[in-house]
Amino acid sequence: MEKITFNHEGVHIHDSFNLTKEQGNKIDSVIMFETIVADRILEVQYEGIREDAPREIKTKTGVLARCMNYTSTDQEKIYLAYAFASKHHAALSVLAGYEALRRVTDKEGELRSQFLEAARDHFGDKFSEEKLEEKLEEMVGSKTRPFKPVKKLIRQVDASNYDYSLFKAMLDEEDGDAYIPELVDDIIANIKDLDD
Repeated sequence: MEKITFNHEGVHIHDSFNLTKEQGNKIDSVIMFETIVADRILEVQYEGIREDAPREIKTKTGVLARCMNYTSTDQEKIYLAYAFASKHHAALSVLAGYEALRRVTDKEGELRSQFLEAARDHFGDKFSEEKLEEKLEEMVGSKTRPFKPVKKLIRQVDASNYDYSLFKAMLDEEDGDAYIPELVDDIIANIKDLDD
């Protein structure tokens, strides 16, 4: 095992772990990518039934173990262990928010029906059925706008057949490994702005 060293004067967290910005971005991206992959496999192949999925898909340590495959040094491994909890949680939060809002936009969904029923109870005859639908569409549209990039990201992850190298090859060169972390950070910032 190589000697682990830290740069306590580092400006950025990857600097503190003696990693380049590129190494830090790649590890952050891999954590989020593998989190999305596990979520997609659970959703698509196991129809959301966690009990049926293998533990390496449904557990945090399973996702962490798959992320370890992308590290080549002990410094990268220690950074991965450090960054995993926050990056994994951020990706799961964005996916949960996306899924909740997707359920509201599903025209045949139960949640949408409940919203419309609650609106009817609240407003009574004040608005027509069409007007209530229109108002719900406006509200849902404004709240789901920050999640539009997630839909594209999920399509890209699916199209990569859950292969990070292929996923990365599909991106514009300027996006690179910073793509997923920046997208997740932007979405979280936009969600916080919705509360204001």
